[in-house]
Amino acid sequence: MEELLKELRQMSALQGEESIVKAREIAARYTSPEEKAFIEQYMREEGDRIESEIHALDTRLERMIAIKRQVKELGKIVSLKYIAEHYFGKSSAWLSQRVNGNPIRGKVYFLKDSEIETLNFAIHDISKKLGSLSIA
Repeated sequence: MEELLKELRQMSALQGEESIVKAREIAARYTSPEEKAFIEQYMREEGDRIESEIHALDTRLERMIAIKRQVKELGKIVSLKYIAEHYFGKSSAWLSQRVNGNPIRGKVYFLKDSEIETLNFAIHDISKKLGSLSIA
C-alpha cells in the first residue's frame, strides 16, 4: 500500500491531462478489492481537502471584495494617497494594488490582517481629526 500511496500523491501533484493519465495507470495496476477501497478512500479525502481549500479561498475572496467596495467609498471621501503615505509609508499605487488584488511580478497581493488594522486605524484617526475641526 505504500507504493500505491506514493503513486496517488504523485497523481495529486499533477494537473490536467497528466493527472488523468496517471489515474488510469493506477486504476489498471491496482485492481484488488483492498487496493480499490484504499484508492476510493484516498480520493474521498482528496476531494474533502480540495473542497476545504475552495471554501477558504471563497471566504477570502468575498472578504477582499467587501474591502474593495468599502475602500472605494472611502476614496470618495478622503485621499487614499494621504492614507497610503501617512499611515503605511507607501505610495498610493501600493495601496491600490493591495486593495484590488493586482498581480505584481506574477504574485497577487492582498491586504494582510495587520494592514487592514492599520487601514481601520487610519479611518478612525482621520475621523477624529475631521471631527475636531471647525472653520472660524
